[in-house]
Amino acid sequence: MNCWPPAPTGRAAGPTTMTIGQQLKDAGCDRVYENTSEAWKEAFVAQADDLLFRNGSYTSEEVVALIGRPHHPNAIGAATRVFAKDRNLIPTYEPAKQPAAHARIITRWHSQ
Repeated sequence: MNCWPPAPTGRAAGPTTMTIGQQLKDAGCDRVYENTSEAWKEAFVAQADDLLFRNGSYTSEEVVALIGRPHHPNAIGAATRVFAKDRNLIPTYEPAKQPAAHARIITRWHSQ
């Protein structure tokens, strides 16, 4: 399984800091996703699919508010990456709504 977006390829001069950083990110994403319970991943997919069907878009913040937090916070991003890649979703950006998030910018995923 590869996390999205894939690591850049095609550099003739060998690995750069960016490609090594992306590879490390991808490996960490794979690891946390593999260690996330199947029940939580299935709940994430079901709820994200439902939001996409009803609203045409979703944020991870909305999904987690409905299904609860996973064992590790990085599992949210890992599940989102897999889901978005599998469905070829389009990202847009907006401030988070939860007060604890301090209006950080989050991704809203849309169907094509």
